[in-house]
Amino acid sequence: RNRLQEKNSLAWKGDNVGYRGLHIWVEKHLGKPRFCEHCGIRESKRYHWANKSKKYLRKLSDWIRLCVKCHKQYDKKI
Repeated sequence: RNRLQEKNSLAWKGDNVGYRGLHIWVEKHLGKPRFCEHCGIRESKRYHWANKSKKYLRKLSDWIRLCVKCHKQYDKKI
């Protein structure tokens, strides 16, 4: 099974990836968020990957796990 992946793929867009594609890439590498790094909650039904810099970089250290409530507050601050 020799599938082209990421940078070797014909569909790879590098830094020109769209919003949804970048979130898919982050989830592929960091997994589904299952807790909030801000408030620490682990019982929420939904969590998001939030972009720290708001530049939507293809950089795994530029992402944080947040519950929906904290994500809304986080986006208002920036």
